[in-house]
Amino acid sequence: MSTLITKPRLSLIALATATMMAMAGCGPAVPNSDGRSVGSDEVNGAPSATAEQSPEEANQPTTKVRFTMSWTANNNQTGVFVAQQKGWFKEAGIDLEVLPYSGQRPTEVISAGAADSGDTNAEAVLNAYINKMPVTMVHNTQQKPSYGILYLTDNQSIKSAKDLDGKKYADWGSGTIRQMVIDAVKNDGGKGQIETVNLAGPDAYTALNEGRVDFTTGFFTVEGLRAKAEGKPYTYLPFGQFQVPANPADIGIVLSNDFISKHPQAAEAFTKTVQKGYDYALEHPEESAELLVKANPDAKLDPELTKKIQEDLSRDYWRDAEGVTGHANLKTWQEYTDYMVKKGLLKDATGKVWDQPIDAGQLVSNEYLTK
Repeated sequence: MSTLITKPRLSLIALATATMMAMAGCGPAVPNSDGRSVGSDEVNGAPSATAEQSPEEANQPTTKVRFTMSWTANNNQTGVFVAQQKGWFKEAGIDLEVLPYSGQRPTEVISAGAADSGDTNAEAVLNAYINKMPVTMVHNTQQKPSYGILYLTDNQSIKSAKDLDGKKYADWGSGTIRQMVIDAVKNDGGKGQIETVNLAGPDAYTALNEGRVDFTTGFFTVEGLRAKAEGKPYTYLPFGQFQVPANPADIGIVLSNDFISKHPQAAEAFTKTVQKGYDYALEHPEESAELLVKANPDAKLDPELTKKIQEDLSRDYWRDAEGVTGHANLKTWQEYTDYMVKKGLLKDATGKVWDQPIDAGQLVSNEYLTK
């Protein structure tokens, strides 16, 4: 979902240029670069056998997949890093390159030709669709939304959404989330009259903890656990509790439609391997959190908090109707898509409001998943 990025943003042109320069050998190196230009057919020749590879693995052609992150490494990407650390991508013939966090939305990086895949959410996929940046969510990672309204539990003046009338809201700048908050208040019997204070990232939670605002929005699975550990617990109000269609995929993995078209077998192999990683995290949350931390020393993840978040996600949020991970509920997707169109929350790059129906089946697919 849309948030204000407080870290310096690397422009897409700069990102794409740096990537191509590194591949051409005339700029700063990009990790795991294979020396070829963006857009070329990314099937490598067979490498020579190493101590880690069997002769069969050494002779297997591989397809490069460049993965871009929506934020610095965190539990959203646990399954990807589990599969990487376990060597499952190599076994599947996928040469995975995890790109450094750029400050750009993964859908934008993919559209610029600088990545093939990434982690994002349903709102971003919808915005990519109307702006002709076609991607498909191939793994609907999070099944149950954990993004919603947060307020300090000891705030006795708030018991339900209608009580937010007249209260100060630490607004991240997302028109979508603001409208969802207003609709939740109205649907609960309130007027939907809230005072917004534009704050982003940690500033929103600092303001909440200090009493300068009454509520904000965020991931209860992350901020809720952090607040509890700091002795200032939050209460969580899910949007769905107030008849507001919540994001059907707070977390999901997308592939570029161009990559799927050019490399259908690799797209399936990549998706199944991603699913294998997230399925493993369902049953082994502690080990999976450890693998995430190990794979990303520069992210300086708190090991204990990362484990607690993973335990919550694996226990309550990721398992799908098939008993595994990744399968999208197209009915839920369509309800959310229709809500976004009806409320005029989708705008193209020119600012024009999108008012045409959208078939959610064009945004998400279960085709490549293990049933």
